[in-house]
Order: sequence, then C-alpha cells, then structure tokens
Amino acid sequence: MQEVATACPNTPLFYYHYPIKTGVQLSMSEFLREGMKRIPTLSGIKFTDVDVSGEGKKCVEVAQGSLALFSGFDKTLQEALSVGFTCAVNSGFNFLPQHGSQVFALMEAGDAAGAIEAQGIISTCFDTMLNANDAPYTVSCLKTATTLLTGLDFGAVRKPTRAFTHSMTNTLRKDLQELGHKVY
Repeated sequence: MQEVATACPNTPLFYYHYPIKTGVQLSMSEFLREGMKRIPTLSGIKFTDVDVSGEGKKCVEVAQGSLALFSGFDKTLQEALSVGFTCAVNSGFNFLPQHGSQVFALMEAGDAAGAIEAQGIISTCFDTMLNANDAPYTVSCLKTATTLLTGLDFGAVRKPTRAFTHSMTNTLRKDLQELGHKVY
C-alpha cells in the first residue's frame, strides 16, 4: 500500500478488504494501526468481512473517528453501525435504498430493535435472491434484481459473468413479489 500511496501522493487511499473473494486474510485493525503511521494518505477501508463484531469493532477502536470505515456487507449493516461504523457501501443500496436508509435512521435514533427488524428485510431479500441461484450467477442476480426493483435497465453483464436466463429472471421476479416488493 505504501507503493500505491507514493505513486499518487495527493490521492486519498482506501483499502478494500474482501477476504471471502480474495482469500487474503489480514488483520485490518493491525493494517490501520500501522498504516496510519506509514501512509499519510490512508483515508480508510471498505470492510467487507463477516467478522464485524470482532475485527470490525477493533478497526473502529483503532481509527478513533480519524478514518472512514465503510461496512461492505448488506447483511451486516445494522451490526456494523452498532459497533461504530458510520458509513457503508452496499450493493443493496442500488435496489433497496429505503431499507438501508431506514437501518441508518433507526440506529441514529437509538432504536436498535427497529433497525434489526429493518435489517431482517434486507437479509431476507438477499437470502432469497442468492440462495436460489448458483454462485456463478451472483453478479447477474444482483444486476437483475436492480432492474426488477427499480425499473432501470443497466444492460447486460460483462464476460466472463454468466447472464441470467429468462427462466431465472422469472423465478427471481416471483420470489421478490412474494416478499412483498414492487417489481417492474
């Protein structure tokens, strides 16, 4: 990261931590602790890890409000906010923005129980979408869900990602409607 920061000394540096996809298992709290000393442009991380209450909380403690810590998983948004994260970059914001916004508002108002309930809507939607489709179709599923739930067509997925079939799209449409979502 120091080499990257040196190559662009006037650009804020954010590290994208996504161990499930990359296989890279680093302690982000240790990275932040050392990075704050060695990388003057270190501005934060996107924490896309399920260990929010453990390592995520340690990151919040290390950063002490001086870095931006983005929660990266839709299904852990409420948990991340409960341990001190203040921002998020989640794919669900593309097609379920009202629910993510509701989680933020309820947590800010001190209504953790309400936020957990709103989080449940997001989690149920993701479970329904992603458990019904094979892993090679995850990106396609999210893109198709965005089109179905917003009415906006963002075009085909790029290779090597496999596109949803017509049958898969119809199944997803039905599943989303059964969850009570308006589908276009």
